[in-house]
Amino acid sequence: MEEIEGKNKVDVTRALKDCIDQEIFEQEAIQNIIDYKWNLYAREFFFAKFVAYFIFLLFYYIDLETLHPLYYDPDLSVLPRNKDWVFYSMKVIQSTIQ
Repeated sequence: MEEIEGKNKVDVTRALKDCIDQEIFEQEAIQNIIDYKWNLYAREFFFAKFVAYFIFLLFYYIDLETLHPLYYDPDLSVLPRNKDWVFYSMKVIQSTIQ
């Protein structure tokens, strides 16, 4: 990208962001620049965010499944929950991922 930016060091992506003409994005050279930037920076960033979110959802689901006790007493308005090592480990993992 340094060859494209030249001596004046005009940031190509910043110039594209500030561009009012939307037809410039139909140009093959601009599409190649966007694809290059996407492959270099954004793909790994968003994939890492997706993996972190998926892991969070997985542990959240496991946490919800461990919410139900082995017994059920209909007289209780609130279900009791055992706060054992599973409960605390899920909370630590979820707070770390968030």
